[in-house]
Amino acid sequence: GTARHPLAPAETAAAEHRYRIGPLDQLNIIVWRNAELSANVTVRPDGRISVPLVEDVMAAGKSPAELAKEVEQTLSRVVRDPAVTVIVSGFQGVYGD
Repeated sequence: GTARHPLAPAETAAAEHRYRIGPLDQLNIIVWRNAELSANVTVRPDGRISVPLVEDVMAAGKSPAELAKEVEQTLSRVVRDPAVTVIVSGFQGVYGD
């Protein structure tokens, strides 16, 4: 397969990797080349989110990268080779160590 180029500098990726999404965080979910599937969502108190074609996926406790991969796996049933990026745009949670 082809290697994916990182979308962010390494320092940002490292910080994002440590961050665990929590309830009420604001997430910007970007599906490349599929703007109609992209969404800004708030994590519900139960820790889940819903975006177009992806209902009730658990976001809390995952890193943005883990959540992006899960959304990709769900979307891949209907979208060919989806590329998903999850950006935490509003923080309610805390950084883990």
